[in-house]
Amino acid sequence: MGIVIRLIIGALGLVAFGAPVYAQDMSGWTDKTICRLISEQNTNQKIYIDEAIQRGLGCMPPILHAAGHGGEFIRSMNIKPHGYAVIKDFTGKAPNAFIEKFEVRSGDCHTIPEWSDCKNDRERSELSGPENNYINTEFWYGWSLYIPEDYPNVYPTSTALGQFHHHRHDNPAFMFKNDNGGYWVSREFEGTTNSMQLLSEEEFKGKWHHIEIHAKWHDTNGFFIVYVNGVKKWHFAGETIYAKHAIYFKYGIYRSFVSRYKNLNDVDEVPSQTAYYANVKRGKSRESLVGDRKPIYESKGSEEDEVEIVTHKPFVIVLLPPGERTDFFNYFPDYKANQ
Repeated sequence: MGIVIRLIIGALGLVAFGAPVYAQDMSGWTDKTICRLISEQNTNQKIYIDEAIQRGLGCMPPILHAAGHGGEFIRSMNIKPHGYAVIKDFTGKAPNAFIEKFEVRSGDCHTIPEWSDCKNDRERSELSGPENNYINTEFWYGWSLYIPEDYPNVYPTSTALGQFHHHRHDNPAFMFKNDNGGYWVSREFEGTTNSMQLLSEEEFKGKWHHIEIHAKWHDTNGFFIVYVNGVKKWHFAGETIYAKHAIYFKYGIYRSFVSRYKNLNDVDEVPSQTAYYANVKRGKSRESLVGDRKPIYESKGSEEDEVEIVTHKPFVIVLLPPGERTDFFNYFPDYKANQ
């Protein structure tokens, strides 16, 4: 059995990769070299990631590859350096020492052969996970989310901050949004709609929130239970996945119908948005979602609080005069989620 050892000649002399690197001084290495070594995912990747964080480079991979989420995440529809970065926790209250920063600026759209965000009125910076949540499987999912105080609401543009999406199907299954204020969960199946506000606009910003999901993926007898900061907030029972499809998880910032904000406010650009995530995980138990540090959050209520079990409801279609703004809550001011 041969052993292949690659050598790099740099300011530090000859460095063999494949064995641990003990030298800490990489000041003579170029940013390009650091990013390339990270992308190769060799045994010294953590050392290179630490160096990239210190330099403020945008080439770091998701920091949770080995966190038990069930596979590797990749960047989705955004290759801008400012769109994604791993940084040190500046709040001191995240469940991990390092957190993930997502930023979307006006014009951050991308095109691939199968799809164009630019042609479909969308902008985003997300990480996309593997399509390994299959019918008749059951998992726990968790993430922590921090929205800064200066985060702008860009409604009526729809902003998603996490989504469970069907593989090879246009429809998501469940989305987490900041549409008209706060943090909402919504079920996005064709012909039905269910939504629930999880956090008010006042609660939403300036602090970490811990989200836990207990889901069974089934085309008739599934469930999707949402906990926020340890409190059960929403319990959906019924169809949680289309038959013959799989589910994958995406998180970051995803803006749909960006022209709505521009038209409503008569501007050429949508304000930039930044969101921070930590401890994104999937596991077979709630205990498997625990991070390196105990999350600090304000809990209102008990995780044992009973909530109404929601089933699917008919989708409401609103017909508006040509050119008139589509604002659901203007036409249904007394509407309450799940009714």
